[in-house]
Amino acid sequence: MSFKTLKPLTCLVLLFAGSASLAQAPAPETLRRSIDILSGVLHQGLGLEDSPGLFGINQGMVSGVYLHGQGAVLEIRSPLATKRNRISLGSLASSLENMQFGNPFDMIVLRAEPGPPETMAFVWRDGGGDDVSRELLDHINSVDESAAISSTLRQGNLALRSLQELGSLDESRLAGIHEEMDRLRRDLADSQQGLQALQARVREQADRIRGADAAGARVQIEEELAALRMKMGQLREAATGSVSELQSLNSQARERYSAQWRSDVESLEGNLYQLLCDYGASLRELPDGEFVTVVLKGLGEASDQRMQPDRIHVVAKRDLQRCQSGDLDVAGLRQQATVYSY
Repeated sequence: MSFKTLKPLTCLVLLFAGSASLAQAPAPETLRRSIDILSGVLHQGLGLEDSPGLFGINQGMVSGVYLHGQGAVLEIRSPLATKRNRISLGSLASSLENMQFGNPFDMIVLRAEPGPPETMAFVWRDGGGDDVSRELLDHINSVDESAAISSTLRQGNLALRSLQELGSLDESRLAGIHEEMDRLRRDLADSQQGLQALQARVREQADRIRGADAAGARVQIEEELAALRMKMGQLREAATGSVSELQSLNSQARERYSAQWRSDVESLEGNLYQLLCDYGASLRELPDGEFVTVVLKGLGEASDQRMQPDRIHVVAKRDLQRCQSGDLDVAGLRQQATVYSY
């Protein structure tokens, strides 16, 4: 057979192949209605219509499209993705805080064991008033633990906000913690003001410190400095204890919240397969050999690359038909599906 004979024959085969392909394509309007109906069934069956968000806007949504040669793709947006944000954002905020300020307890540990009082006292020596004043000012600065305590309180505020987001505290306990944190901040401000006032007086009384009445001036400064040192130490211990307790509560709350969230996702997926088994075969216009793909937005397994990937379930049409006819149960349908995170 010559090439001239093959060419018209090839064109004829391609024409018939194209016609057959077009014949297999489902009617768009009919398939769209079927997908819309199944979307509505999933929306109601999964309880998404009972999930109002901010300003009453519904957080649950199901939308569907058809991809020729692949099948129906249903995208489900659930309030569970929003709930997951509470954990993710809290973890991110804590990480950023640690990156910016470091671990405040590392700074506190350096001063956690100040030693006996006599080793902390300022050693007066003869010399110029300016020299003595500078050394005394440096000694006052060494007593100041404001930076470490402030950083500790910031960590406490992060833990407190996270606890509020997770809804783990009742109103009474929440008010008590806020009151305690406010008291610690006020005490810190008072201590800082006391140190600043003492520094200003040392500058103003440089001549007196080295003068005839130096003994009296020095005793007064030493007494005030000792009192401020004790106040700072007590404040440091109180802040460390309160914030450690908050962080422990927050860690426990996160674990409980995460466990409940995973349980809710499992329940959602269980209901999804039950609904697909009962109603998925209604997509009868879907060509044989194609699939129903369900994309659960933001519910996939987290990884280093993506904190909130999607959870994707791919179910063959033939398995949906077998499940509806009783040849396959819901558990079997789930086993036959392809499930992954992306």
